[in-house]
Amino acid sequence: MMARRGQRTAIAAGGGALLLAVLAAGIYSSTWVVQQDEQGVVLTCGRVSRVAQAGINFTLPWPLETMERVSITQVRPMPVGFKMQDKVRNIPPADVEVQWLSGDTNIVELQATVYYTVRDPVEYLFGMSDSADGASRDYVVRRVSEAVLSGLIATMAIDDVLTTGKASLSLETIGPLQDELDALATGLRVNAINVVEVGPPQDVIGAFNDVSTAKQDKARQTEEAQGYALRIKPRARATVNTLEQGARAYGSELLNRAQGAAASFIKLAEEVKKDPGLARRRLWLDAVERILARGRTIVVQPAAGGERVAVYLEAGEKKKEPAGQEDGGEEGRR
Repeated sequence: MMARRGQRTAIAAGGGALLLAVLAAGIYSSTWVVQQDEQGVVLTCGRVSRVAQAGINFTLPWPLETMERVSITQVRPMPVGFKMQDKVRNIPPADVEVQWLSGDTNIVELQATVYYTVRDPVEYLFGMSDSADGASRDYVVRRVSEAVLSGLIATMAIDDVLTTGKASLSLETIGPLQDELDALATGLRVNAINVVEVGPPQDVIGAFNDVSTAKQDKARQTEEAQGYALRIKPRARATVNTLEQGARAYGSELLNRAQGAAASFIKLAEEVKKDPGLARRRLWLDAVERILARGRTIVVQPAAGGERVAVYLEAGEKKKEPAGQEDGGEEGRR
């Protein structure tokens, strides 16, 4: 009897301990602590039933209900054009990762980092599954970013990519990337895109630098030419105005002289009609006056005692010499 009572007591004690263990396990599997930066997705028999907020939350014991906690404020980086572990180890990325084709069929190397957070924890967990090769569902951000960047770079010239490419690509990539992620039901939100590096391939960087230097020289010479044109135009206009004024003045002078000559000719013609003989003598005297004014004039006139005196008229001077000193040539000019 005593042995049986001992067995029953041991069984009862073991059953109570088992019951307490099951109860403790149920309480443990039913109590969840969700942090401030998290949301909990409650699964009832494998189906999403609700989303738990930060704090202490209770569910039915496992396996009836379970919870998946997801951080919704953690900013996650995703490299594009390189791998984080290779960057840390100073291992250069492969050409297929870093090289892109611009709109004018030039190759450019670009590396960027996409920063994103979880917008919808339900979509993030169940909107799409992990890829078949075992990569995380976050890896879709890299692939979609590569596709969007490829499309944008293909519409830009190499000069635009190398000069303003960092700023424009960082701004223009966010919208299309977010649209693609929403269409794939990833539950992610793109916060920012940082283009880390953009430049020509290392093999041809020397040629690119030469072209860039040539373009800078062209721009500098163009600016200098424009500045010279701005400086020379006012002087050219002033010269043109001076020449125009001089030409007008000379034209007015010629016109006045022509009009005066025409008026004199008309007046002379009227005088000729009135007295032709007097007019011809006046014209003759005017001609003689003009001719004699250009040369040396000798006038031989008789003097007292029967001698002839030669009077030289030149440049306003008068000089008298006996006529006999003059040779026959001078006498022949009387």
